Amino acid sequence: MKKQWGIVKFIDLETFNNPYNGYLVNDTCSFGVEVFTVKTNSKAECLSLINSPITRKISLSFSNVSKPTSRIQSGLFPAGDYKWRVLFYANGCQLEGNKTNNIVSLFLVVDASTLAADTKLLVHYTFRMHDKRNGNYFERSDMGLFDSSPRGFREFMTQTKFKDIENGYVVGDTCHIDVELKVLGLVKVE
Repeated sequence: MKKQWGIVKFIDLETFNNPYNGYLVNDTCSFGVEVFTVKTNSKAECLSLINSPITRKISLSFSNVSKPTSRIQSGLFPAGDYKWRVLFYANGCQLEGNKTNNIVSLFLVVDASTLAADTKLLVHYTFRMHDKRNGNYFERSDMGLFDSSPRGFREFMTQTKFKDIENGYVVGDTCHIDVELKVLGLVKVE
């Protein structure tokens, strides 16, 4: 917390010493100061980085991706002391008022029961969707603070690209996604 506040140069010395300006009279000057104290209920966040980050790679298969299901979720999988799941929206994660999506959405979420209260995790994560026809993959990465809310990509890929047979992302109504996550640190709210 900053305990001193002020202005480094309030007025230049020449202006201050000039008797016609009236700042200095008989070698004396007066200053007025207003002090306001503000009560705050804010909390501090303390980030602790992990020396050897927890890394987890997992391969997941999502079936029936052509069905108009709003969401498909993976089972829980461990990464260190935490359990995670992937949320897959083959028809996009709908926002209120937006009924037409030409996107595929992917999110990662930590299971709240494995996360202490007032704690967040600093995580770098990567999703790789496999092209089973050509041996390639489509990849997106990000880093962020995780609490019990999902994080990821609302617009991971367009549905046009996803459903194109030549791209090979959907084979036999199934797609394969690798998830790699690194837990880099812990944020505690104090």
